[in-house]
Amino acid sequence: MLGRARRRRCYSLRMEGNAMKRVTGIGGVFFKAKDPKALAEWYRRHLGLNVEEWGGVAFRWKTEDNPMGIGSTVWSPFKEDTAYFAPSEASFMVNYRVHDLHALLAALRGPGAAPSRAA
Repeated sequence: MLGRARRRRCYSLRMEGNAMKRVTGIGGVFFKAKDPKALAEWYRRHLGLNVEEWGGVAFRWKTEDNPMGIGSTVWSPFKEDTAYFAPSEASFMVNYRVHDLHALLAALRGPGAAPSRAA
């Protein structure tokens, strides 16, 4: 039963026609840490992440819709005092990949969401 629900959910995200194709994947997961270098090293050593020189990981992906594997999801710790997430004060940020950013932002403004000007 759960597998069927997942398939339906994935289909509705990919469906075109009457429904707008919205989120297509996760572009990145970013978070604040007291010591980003030490944390990245812990993840490298204990979880096998391929931490690159810039301090994060780019997970390259290959799917049925993307047989060439073009694209990636970024994982990256930032210093605790970073301004990168501004204007948010959250300790983490998830960036979503979307089919049509401008159309999605217009659709979100309709029901009262307030996307930031940076978007």
